[in-house]
Amino acid sequence: MPKRTLLPRRRQWVPFLSALRCSAREFLMQNPRVEGRVRQRFERNVDQTSVKPCRQSCLSAMREVLTCHAEHTDASSLSAIVCGFERRNLRSGRKRGVAEQDNCSDLWLRWFIFNLMRCVLLVIALSPGAVRALDPARALSQYMHESWTEAGDLPLSAVSGIAQTRDGYLWFATQDGLVRFDGVRFEALTPLNTPVMQNKSVADIALARDGSLWVAIHSGGVLRLKSGRWTAYGLREGLPSDSARSLLADSKGRVWVGTSQGLSVFKGDGFSDDIVSTLAHVENATPLLEDRHGAIWFGSGDGVYRWRNGVVDHYTVADGLPHQSVLSAYEDAQGRVWIGTRSGLAEWRDRRILRHMIPGDATRQAIFSIGGDSDHNLWLGTTSGGLIRYRAGRADGLGQKYDFSHVTAIFEDAERNLWIGTFGGGLHRLHNGKFIVYGTPEGLSHDATYTAYEDAQGAVWIGTYGSGLNRLKDGVTTVYTSAHGLRNENLGVVVAARNGDVWIATQGGLHRLRGGRIRAYGPAEGISEQLVTAIVEDRTGKIWVGNSEGLHRLEGDRFRTYGTRDGLPGNFVVAIIEARAGGLWIGTYDSGLVRMKDGYFITYRGAGLDRQPISCLHEDADGVLWIGTYGGGLIRAQGGRFNAITSRHGLFDDTILNLLEDARGRLWMSSNRGIFRVDKAELNAVVEGRSLRVHNIVYGKDDGMRSAETNGGGGGAAKHRDGRLWFPTQKGVAVIDPEHIETNTRPPPVAVERLRSGNRDVGLRAPVVLPPGSANLAIHYSAPSFVAAGKVAFRYRLEGYQNDWVDAGTRRAAYYTNLGPGDYRFQVLARNHDGVWSRRSASLAFSIRPHFYQTTWFILLCASMILFGIWGLHRLRLTLVLAKVAVFEERARIAQEIHDGLTQQLGGIAMQLEAARERIETADNLQQAAQSGRYVQRARSLVEASLEELHRLIWALRPARLEDADLAEAIGRLIAELDADSDIGFGYRIEGAPAELPRELEATMLRIAQEALFNATRHGQASRIDVVLDFRTDTVSLIVKDNGCGFDPQSTVTNKRGRFGMRGMDERMRRLGGALRVQSGVGVGTTVRAVLPRRPWVFRVLGATIWRIRTSPPSA
Repeated sequence: MPKRTLLPRRRQWVPFLSALRCSAREFLMQNPRVEGRVRQRFERNVDQTSVKPCRQSCLSAMREVLTCHAEHTDASSLSAIVCGFERRNLRSGRKRGVAEQDNCSDLWLRWFIFNLMRCVLLVIALSPGAVRALDPARALSQYMHESWTEAGDLPLSAVSGIAQTRDGYLWFATQDGLVRFDGVRFEALTPLNTPVMQNKSVADIALARDGSLWVAIHSGGVLRLKSGRWTAYGLREGLPSDSARSLLADSKGRVWVGTSQGLSVFKGDGFSDDIVSTLAHVENATPLLEDRHGAIWFGSGDGVYRWRNGVVDHYTVADGLPHQSVLSAYEDAQGRVWIGTRSGLAEWRDRRILRHMIPGDATRQAIFSIGGDSDHNLWLGTTSGGLIRYRAGRADGLGQKYDFSHVTAIFEDAERNLWIGTFGGGLHRLHNGKFIVYGTPEGLSHDATYTAYEDAQGAVWIGTYGSGLNRLKDGVTTVYTSAHGLRNENLGVVVAARNGDVWIATQGGLHRLRGGRIRAYGPAEGISEQLVTAIVEDRTGKIWVGNSEGLHRLEGDRFRTYGTRDGLPGNFVVAIIEARAGGLWIGTYDSGLVRMKDGYFITYRGAGLDRQPISCLHEDADGVLWIGTYGGGLIRAQGGRFNAITSRHGLFDDTILNLLEDARGRLWMSSNRGIFRVDKAELNAVVEGRSLRVHNIVYGKDDGMRSAETNGGGGGAAKHRDGRLWFPTQKGVAVIDPEHIETNTRPPPVAVERLRSGNRDVGLRAPVVLPPGSANLAIHYSAPSFVAAGKVAFRYRLEGYQNDWVDAGTRRAAYYTNLGPGDYRFQVLARNHDGVWSRRSASLAFSIRPHFYQTTWFILLCASMILFGIWGLHRLRLTLVLAKVAVFEERARIAQEIHDGLTQQLGGIAMQLEAARERIETADNLQQAAQSGRYVQRARSLVEASLEELHRLIWALRPARLEDADLAEAIGRLIAELDADSDIGFGYRIEGAPAELPRELEATMLRIAQEALFNATRHGQASRIDVVLDFRTDTVSLIVKDNGCGFDPQSTVTNKRGRFGMRGMDERMRRLGGALRVQSGVGVGTTVRAVLPRRPWVFRVLGATIWRIRTSPPSA
């Protein structure tokens, strides 16, 4: 007996996967982001012989579905996939003879996988956060509606095509350009800002499988936008005509183009007419759709054509079409193809045409566009009857209230918004709101409502202001007015008693509705005809009524009144509820909170209750009493303690008109600015000091309310048996189901749109490098989200400048000033209206080039120069300090040398001369006289030594000639004095511009001039002496030249006068970084040349060697 196996054969998996792939086609075409991944896995595994890859393909498909659910929650579409899969799987099995061959194990495995997928989809369908498209149970008027026209932000009121790219942006084809929309801002692309466009009149747009956007332009060919780059296609690229009219992108990556001269198909890198050669005879063929079998449908003036792999099926009026001219087509989730003609609607099913008669469409108007949503509503766009929702043979029109006169495009986006483009009526958006509103469009007698109460039969009693009482049951509204017995049609609270009576509070007193008749109560029944503010039925069936004259209890057919004389602190009663422990809680307008039990009244005035009017009361299951006030916030009463939670604690509003609690313990409060909810746990945490603020969820017009201003108080809002909360507002009753709040779970895609530096735009193509000085930047970003788009919030950061995230609120731009050079990376995240954050941030990396003075090498150079300057200043200061020290040391040395040298020498001279005088006076012979001569000779030697010592000391001091004259003038005076005392001829010439020199340099140069002139006049026997003083940029030089007898330079070493003269001059010059050169010879005269630097401090800083290299004196 062969071994049994649970593994199916290969040929059984092929129809299984093929059927599942066909059923998912519709869903994947609506969600191109996941289409590629799912299709790739299916196509890879369908032809393999191993069962494991096939099983993995099924599991991969489920993972893709779950991934898609996180981004595009749509349980109904997924359920349709399962149903379609089951039907096609069995159908394929019958065709291939597989069903008869399956053994029990094969069927069990199939059943297991199928039910596994069905369970997964069921979990998704039941998830509370699932977002529906357009709930078919709602009236058309209960959808949220938003419109844009040419008078607003839309560039033109005619929209002929709509598409959504993978980055989330919506694109609209208009006659005034291609328009991109992010939910807040429209951006029009025209030939002015997009040179690739030859004409601004856009006929159609389509999104291809690879994510590229195709644009058909009248008299402008076709454009493709892919990865931010535009490509133009025209006659040269193979189009039959430059006048493109329609586009269709199929699942195989082909793009079908309808032009004025026929069809063409783009496949790969170019256009080809070979694929559509079988349709060459069709005039004005317009590609309309690709069905789940891969067939392409074309509309024309001669019926509709279905093309598949070169085989064409043609359907005309003879086959059942209402009209030969076909304008639109759409395939629904069940595989039915709906065909719109110039005179009505038809359906293609099982290769047959079925004509549909739309209820109310007596004129059989033209259906210009057809679309569907994820809730399987079929939407028909007509030329004169507006927008029609067609479902299960029922047609609901939406054309009178809004301008839907000529609908040209219908499209559902990723957030389940339905977009309607019209010709002349602008752009419209329909969406499910969190609230369902009942107002005059739904049959109420007035929009201003003040109460909504449910009776035991499920009917809702709605009180209006000025138009009486409305009873809403099964979509039928019954109105009770003064004609039925109401004294006043301005209603307040309405209560349906357990016995079937309906008690009605009006501004004209109390009324009771019983058996269709209304009875008015007045003074005859013990109650005034004043405004009734509160009604309650206690657990014993007694009716309690509050008004401005106190508390009233119905006893039999009359009312008993309780007032201040009975213990009430005040007569104005505004709210009454039954206490869980028995008795009543009573809220007054100006006298605090009152507890009535066993006929006694207890008054509470804590937490400002005596100052703030009470508006509503609610006691929860824990016995905690919550008190709403007019202006005093929310008050919690527990254990005799009263604590107020106000806007200082984060409460949305301090005026609370109504107060309800849902099944999850959340308090819902209505105010004049909207409805908000707060978790009780947060309120308790604030009261107990464990938290400082509460977190509000606020609801308003963006959530489906027609008006954020609510009405009522004292019981106007109500929680019905199904858990839904009903709030009266200025524009109808707003109803919400707290357990099934529709939320937008799709993370908003975020993008950086523009970078501006100063007043110019910067391209975003990497790498983004900004020039030096780009310090002020504006970075514009966006998050395409279309549900409450104005409330999309952002946060961003700029790495390289700040690492912390900045909460920008709803602002869509970040501004930076005084940015320095460097590399930066900007990141931004977005959060939609329901608090869902983007999965990934959008980023932009850019760099700012530095100015030359901001570069590293320049900074290092400046730092080096600063350090070098500091070192130089230190050397200079050290030199100055050393110079001062040298002055003091020199003074001390001179004093010491005068004391130790000249004083002793002069004393010795005096002693020698005294000894010579005594010898001369007492000399008796020549020998004694000779001895006296030797004493005189010794004295003369001492005098010469003293003169030389004085000469050396004088060299170290500043010459007196420089006290009131500069160097040039001092040398001139010296020459004038010598010229007056001798017969020698002098010449004196100054070259260059005389300038003030350092004092030490002037003194040295003057001493050299004195020494050279003294030697020339006393020893040179010269008849002519020439002196040249030369001032140059870096040096000052002195030349003294005579025509005397000259001398041998080598002999100056032993010459008494020259021993200090020449050697002293040379040492002085070297110390100052200068140079001294003496040229002489016996009989040829003498030339003394001295060169000194004008800035000797440079010499001290840099060193003598460098200076001498630069200033070495020229040779004679």
